[in-house]
Amino acid sequence: MVLFLVAPQFVMNYLILNPAAILHGQIWRIVTFLVYPPAITGSDAIMFVLMNALGIRAFGTIVEQVWGRFRFNCYIIGGVLLHSVVAIGIYLVTGLSLPLFPTYLVYSFFFVFALMFPDMQVLFMMVLPLKASWIAVAEAGIYIYSFITGGLIEKIEIV
Repeated sequence: MVLFLVAPQFVMNYLILNPAAILHGQIWRIVTFLVYPPAITGSDAIMFVLMNALGIRAFGTIVEQVWGRFRFNCYIIGGVLLHSVVAIGIYLVTGLSLPLFPTYLVYSFFFVFALMFPDMQVLFMMVLPLKASWIAVAEAGIYIYSFITGGLIEKIEIV
């Protein structure tokens, strides 16, 4: 986040997940895209990073305690590698470079948590107590709606 605020061109030119660059030997991009925040600026970006850090800490810690460190690390590494494989696959098939952000990997911790503890109460927006399963269903509905209405299409860049 700080690197993006200080040197955005460096991050954009050398660290983001660019399938064409990966196929031309810049393999470090498979991991370094994790430092790239979504296109959020100012205080919203700081709040976004803080909320994601809290989510990883809260739900990731619980998932790690239940699964164990090895299985948890395999989940994270697998998620990062699958992000890269999907981006490269889409690039090879369509020639388009999708900006796949690591935030969905962070959000997946909550889905795993909700599958393990569906009746656990979570404070939605830090105020309203709801069951984890209800929040997960609502969040999945938002993702499906965004996909159907073309939310991902707006993020496609032609390389």
